[in-house]
Amino acid sequence: MPILGTQASGFFELTTYSLAQTFNSSDTYTVPAGKSKIAAYVIGAGGGGGGGIGGNDGNGSGGAGGGGAGVVLFKEFSVIQGETVGVIVGSVGTGGSGGGVSNSGNNGGISKITYASVDIATANGGGGGGGGQTNSGGTAGSGGGGSSNVSEYSVISGTTGGDGGRSGNSAGNGSLQGATTNQNISDVNIAGIFPTNTTLGSGGGGSGRTGSVGNGAGGGGNGARYTELPYQDPTSAAGSNATGVGAGGGGGAGVSLTSGYSGSSGRVILYVR
Repeated sequence: MPILGTQASGFFELTTYSLAQTFNSSDTYTVPAGKSKIAAYVIGAGGGGGGGIGGNDGNGSGGAGGGGAGVVLFKEFSVIQGETVGVIVGSVGTGGSGGGVSNSGNNGGISKITYASVDIATANGGGGGGGGQTNSGGTAGSGGGGSSNVSEYSVISGTTGGDGGRSGNSAGNGSLQGATTNQNISDVNIAGIFPTNTTLGSGGGGSGRTGSVGNGAGGGGNGARYTELPYQDPTSAAGSNATGVGAGGGGGAGVSLTSGYSGSSGRVILYVR
């Protein structure tokens, strides 16, 4: 599928990119004969949600949602046919365990592209959500960033997760990256296949004994909601793992001591011309 053209000498010159491969796991790509440029979307993995705790007063504190991953876009990187492009796809950030203090979720893994043993584009994973604390909900996982040494590139930062809730205080919701994630990126003029607006969000926070739970956004996981006795994993009010590419997982509930939920893995979408 063509995704990019250039204007030259008053007419549209057909120097279009086509999809080379979508990578959901780490691999390599050999530049085909007749091809000399690559472009790509590089998406990190989402952070895991923090675990919930009981708290000294029994009210409990929920874990925070994991942050969404960063995205790096680039075009016009020169390659040589027959050479190898290395692709690393970030692994999910797993959720923190419930029941203890500061059981934060794990950061999402880094996705990157290498060429000639040099990193040319790196997208950082979302930060893990903080575990519930004795007197406060967990702190939201941070959004990932990225970098590139290609001259024509752009970085879309991930969004932060929702804070965990404390009894009487509602947990925070996750958030969705800006609309530019689903449009042409004008500063690099890459227009093509890109994950839909069900992706690239962050996870919601888990609740304490009272207060509403946080909902994920953009494929981010929902936080877990505390239920009354018995104090056990609230199956009917469980949170969720992230479903969108690079999205953060939901936070665990307080008192019921649920663990946080996992973020989603990264992705690399490579184009060639």
